[in-house]
Amino acid sequence: MNENQGYFSIIQYSETPERAEFVNIGIVLFSNASPRVLVKFSNSSSRVRRVFGVYLGKHFEFLKAAMHDRIVSEFSGAWNLSQIERFISLRSGNIRLSPPKSILAKDPSSVLEDIFDRLVGGVPDKMPVQRIQTRLKREFELKGVEKLLEKPEPVSLPQGVTVKTPYAYQNGSYNMIDAISLRDDPNKVLEAASKQAIEGRWLSQIELDGGKKKLIVVGDVEDQQPNFISAIRDMMESHGVGFYTLSDIDPLADDIRKNFALN
Repeated sequence: MNENQGYFSIIQYSETPERAEFVNIGIVLFSNASPRVLVKFSNSSSRVRRVFGVYLGKHFEFLKAAMHDRIVSEFSGAWNLSQIERFISLRSGNIRLSPPKSILAKDPSSVLEDIFDRLVGGVPDKMPVQRIQTRLKREFELKGVEKLLEKPEPVSLPQGVTVKTPYAYQNGSYNMIDAISLRDDPNKVLEAASKQAIEGRWLSQIELDGGKKKLIVVGDVEDQQPNFISAIRDMMESHGVGFYTLSDIDPLADDIRKNFALN
């Protein structure tokens, strides 16, 4: 065999393997040069979450680590194509390897990076996300209410926290409107949303400038599950915080428009 001859296989994940629907999550390169085998996984699980509608968390990391260790252990020494094909044929769980394809691998590390970029990491999961504040401004402009909103001064709370929001309006209470990205790992999202909820409760408990204040949060919840979004909404409302999603702010825009006409 040519000393530069190698093979690569795509590492794929499926939540339901029996449906034969897989997402590319990594690459394994078998090389005759040292190191004999190289493995690279995607650091993100967002594509898996979007395709299968599940959040795997630490379990997904465990599956990747277990597969990595198994591959490295099996092919740390000399290998042949039959050995690779047999190893692949025995994989029947959520993670599988595609049939091996021949490739010249004079520089294994560079070849691995190139294959990975083309087949796993080269195509972004989605277009770059604009800053949430920019997107909120754009939505309000599209609804024709951006110019009806005030730009409030920061509010310092007795707890030592300062609430800063880009917009506000009156409807009996002084509603301070903030935006938050909730597109991340649900654990991180919950932490960020909880912070907003607590600040909103503190804000509602005081009267400044002769009136009540209320926090309204607009969340970008793309890719999150409906039951998780509902739980976030319930938490916000239990703390006296209004909650809208960025994709459905018509009710908020209607209230802004109605109360501007009354004032």
